[in-house]
Amino acid sequence: MKVVFVCTGNTCRSPMAEYLMKKIIKQDSHDIEVESAGIMASPGQPAHPHTVKILLANGILDIENHRSQSLDQVDLSEGDILLGMTEIHKQHLLDDYGTGQVVVDKLDSFVGLPLDLSDPYGRESGRYKKLYDELTKALVKLRDILAE
Repeated sequence: MKVVFVCTGNTCRSPMAEYLMKKIIKQDSHDIEVESAGIMASPGQPAHPHTVKILLANGILDIENHRSQSLDQVDLSEGDILLGMTEIHKQHLLDDYGTGQVVVDKLDSFVGLPLDLSDPYGRESGRYKKLYDELTKALVKLRDILAE
């Protein structure tokens, strides 16, 4: 199974979710592949410096290797899960992938938690820390859901 986190540019929210989820499931033995993509990504861009900084500060070193990709670059199979960060992302995913082959939802809805996953791009570094905290709660819950 593959979980793909989706935001707009694949430089802030979705890569933070991808690399944080990889760290969370690495501690377990889940057979889950994790990727991220953007609905309007310019392929090949590094993660935003604030995203890199917050993940490095939390021991997630491989974020420095991240390069953005658009959703059409992701190889999807039946049963994969696409999780958008906002309702706009979810609607875009439903328009393009809502055929029943893959699961499409918004991350906070999927895990049943009220979260603020708004775009931190252009904001101060403290907004990225808040996003990290919100994603941590959601992704621990996601790990538990996927383990069932």
